[in-house]
Amino acid sequence: MYKKIQLYLFACITVLSTSFTQYAAPATSAGSGAELSCVYPDAVTATLIDCSTFLYELNVSGGSGSICISYWQIDGTITLPGTLPAYYNLTPGVHIVCAKVYCCDGGDAIWLCTEVTVPEICCDLPTGIATTVISCPDYKYHFEPIGGSGYCIAYWSVDGVELGYDPTFDYVFPGPGTYEVCVKVYCCEGGGEAILVCTTVVVPEVCCELPTEITTTVISCPDFKYHFELADGFGYCLSYWSVDGVEIGYDPTGFDHVFPGPGTYEVCAKVYCCDGNQDAILVCITFVVPDDCPPAAPPGSYYSMEVSGNGAAITLSPNPAVDNLSIRFGETVKVTNIQCLNALGELVLQTGPMGEISSATLPLSSLATGVYFIRVEQGAEFTIHQFIKE
Repeated sequence: MYKKIQLYLFACITVLSTSFTQYAAPATSAGSGAELSCVYPDAVTATLIDCSTFLYELNVSGGSGSICISYWQIDGTITLPGTLPAYYNLTPGVHIVCAKVYCCDGGDAIWLCTEVTVPEICCDLPTGIATTVISCPDYKYHFEPIGGSGYCIAYWSVDGVELGYDPTFDYVFPGPGTYEVCVKVYCCEGGGEAILVCTTVVVPEVCCELPTEITTTVISCPDFKYHFELADGFGYCLSYWSVDGVEIGYDPTGFDHVFPGPGTYEVCAKVYCCDGNQDAILVCITFVVPDDCPPAAPPGSYYSMEVSGNGAAITLSPNPAVDNLSIRFGETVKVTNIQCLNALGELVLQTGPMGEISSATLPLSSLATGVYFIRVEQGAEFTIHQFIKE
């Protein structure tokens, strides 16, 4: 019975428990004596691609030039098209895989064969260990195996001492130094030898990670007052904060600044490792103070304001809001557009032309938590209303 060949590519998985016996090709001449453009390959390879379906990639190795395959044969009875490579789902047991090979521009074909032993148990053992720093100052690290499936953990060890038996491993090293972390793994269903997978971990004497980002908070948008902080890193010291190259602050926890007005500014922080192990770097952002700044209002305030020109009261509910914000006008009014602005005055949502309406609903699921402003436009007139997104 023929099996379907899967003619698509897969990411290769290392064969850990499949054995091969290579059969020598029969001595065959080129026939005509003409010089051919290829050197015949000398072996057939079978690589496990998908452990769960026993899918193998069939190919040839050695040789060079333009090589063609007449056809493949499995156990002398199943014939596959002469693709290179070919793919076939083998079954557990011992199989003879052969390829009839020739130079594409002529010459006699030769047979190359190999014996493939497909195991009953499907298990791929990991090939490495991934390392993550949990807390550099505390020398705490996290480890987990890389790759593999169907395996079990015998133990984790550090410098030969067994310390854990879970699928992953957290460890606090005693201090700076070089350590060997290993995990002993085996196929859960048996079969094959257990193996030891190891990695070398160097715990540094100097623990410092310089920040790479600056965060911004609005203190008072109408007054152009903002707060800046370094967003990440540890073990570092601050030389100074600067705006457009002028040093203006020296507090490592952040600084407040009142800009002279709308415009684009460069805000920077010069930082270095406190122990002096790394050169100082300048972390910068380009910051835009908007022209159209929403008016400040107390957090959580519930607005009921007059819309210019028609006397209709506007209410927002609920406020704070989570998923949707209801905008009610109290009567039918003609609304040109409804916009949602963030605390920096940037447009984040808008409805487009509305027509005559008495209420509208604004979806908020795409917004982060924080303070926002609703701008209701009626032709050339508009009003602004604040709400909180939770």
